[in-house]
Amino acid sequence: MTEARPDPEALLRAAAREGKGRLKVFLGAAPGVGKTYEMLMSGRARLADGVDVVIGVVETHGRKETLALVEGYEVIPRRKVDYKGRILDEMDIDAILAVRRATGRRVTAAGGITSWDEIDELDAQQVDAVVGMAVYTGQLPLDRYAK
Repeated sequence: MTEARPDPEALLRAAAREGKGRLKVFLGAAPGVGKTYEMLMSGRARLADGVDVVIGVVETHGRKETLALVEGYEVIPRRKVDYKGRILDEMDIDAILAVRRATGRRVTAAGGITSWDEIDELDAQQVDAVVGMAVYTGQLPLDRYAK
């Protein structure tokens, strides 16, 4: 007997009822204070709860403990972007959204998110965004959601 597959449209309707995605920011005052480590540990808890957690970008900085925590996650390959004649690796937001569409389940995207436009795009598709950054970089101003 074969197991019946869920109707994709029903999955999408159920996902739409979940509302928007959530934003979680791991802040640190300096490099090496444990932002990536804590993000990966948080993701493990979400995986245990049945959430599809994918890694958009992870920088282990050669730390064996951090690299070991990447085991078991789906890591989305980075996309190559030509920027002023230099090829850069960036988070592939389209690939992350494809995971969401393919599974119909809630997805958490972690790492590599560098703009509010990316957060808004993930949010619109009910994809949770997890960001880790050092406070001093100012890369993603947080005043937008500060209350």
